[in-house]
Amino acid sequence: MEHNDFDIDLPSGRVRVRRWGQEDRPVVFGVSGLTANLSCFEILAERLVAAGFQLLAHDMRGRGVSDNTAPGTYGWPAHARDIVGIADALGIARFDYIGWSTGSLIGLHIHKSDPERLRRLVLLDQVAAAPDDVLDVARQVIDRLDATVPSLPGYIEQVAGMGLIRPWDEMWARYLEYEMEPVEGGWRSRTSKAAVLEDFEWDLHHDGRDLWEDVTCPVLLVRGMEALTPTSGLIVPEETYQDFLKAVPATEVVEVDRSHYGVGISEVTGSAVVEFLSRP
Repeated sequence: MEHNDFDIDLPSGRVRVRRWGQEDRPVVFGVSGLTANLSCFEILAERLVAAGFQLLAHDMRGRGVSDNTAPGTYGWPAHARDIVGIADALGIARFDYIGWSTGSLIGLHIHKSDPERLRRLVLLDQVAAAPDDVLDVARQVIDRLDATVPSLPGYIEQVAGMGLIRPWDEMWARYLEYEMEPVEGGWRSRTSKAAVLEDFEWDLHHDGRDLWEDVTCPVLLVRGMEALTPTSGLIVPEETYQDFLKAVPATEVVEVDRSHYGVGISEVTGSAVVEFLSRP
């Protein structure tokens, strides 16, 4: 799908932004997860552009081709400031927001610090720090970031065979191609393991429940109902889910029969997000 990539220099560093759709259309920000890059929103972008929106996604600092910045410059508040900074640089006063995984928590942080900026908020399969069994899986995903692999096609085949990303879609091959860069001896992820680990540490010490207070904008939660692995539970387990609904009772909920990686590319998700964001 056609898109436009460009860089924005923020006080925190340079970030790569991708725009799908025409820049005079209503703005939706898509913000990805802990280790992810901007290309994960490709399928949702198709649905949103067809519905008359533009979607802006970016590589969070330390990911993709954005700057890897110094230790101590990461964490949810820092990424939230970057998103507001991107909006300011582009002259966007108010916008809709889709957060996937950690991106959901960053969106809730934007609401806490700059609530007037958000029109509608979509949370894709996360409302608080993940349970311990899911964090164990995240550690394994993080470990791959500094590994050199001899073949890019072989690496893509290996990731597909892990079974974490299901159902497999060729979008994920393009996602991995974007992430990887040639190095001596093969290929390695552009994403900084140190940056991701700093954000992971933030997750370990902040459960995110304080971000549920006084949420005033309309919220859609898309909850994946398949466990990430046979030995782990849901990203949003039942107790956390019920607690969130008590704190933000007006939340609309869509449950999809997908695991965490499948939620953002589900047709059910796409239809629900477009319908929710198309309201006045």
